[in-house]
Amino acid sequence: MRILYLSLRCPYPPQRGDRIRSYHFIRQLSKRHEITLVFFAESDDDIAAVKHLKPYCKRIEWVRFRSFFAKVNTAIHLFSRLPLQVHYWYSQQMQHKINQLLQEEEIDLIHAQLFPMGQYVKNEKRVTKILDL
Repeated sequence: MRILYLSLRCPYPPQRGDRIRSYHFIRQLSKRHEITLVFFAESDDDIAAVKHLKPYCKRIEWVRFRSFFAKVNTAIHLFSRLPLQVHYWYSQQMQHKINQLLQEEEIDLIHAQLFPMGQYVKNEKRVTKILDL
């Protein structure tokens, strides 16, 4: 199966909650499936860590996370009905990247880790989705 794995953060190093979970999911899933990983890079260390994930992923893409824009976007949507996390982690660049991957790759399953990543595929109808909360 070809899996598009959407992670908030780079899964390496697996030192805390969501990174640990994503890293081990990817490592185990890669034994039987092709993984395309997409995540927000919060630092240059995240980009450098990609080399540790390459053995498990067919393709790895990232979008640079900009905390200033995240905070502004959150403030603008302070009275939204959606959780603030959704606005904090929203990025047009990430949406474009995921849309592009869905056009370029044959994907059988989308695994969105945590609620904010689910927003990027909420309208996708062609592919089965898993929202891992």
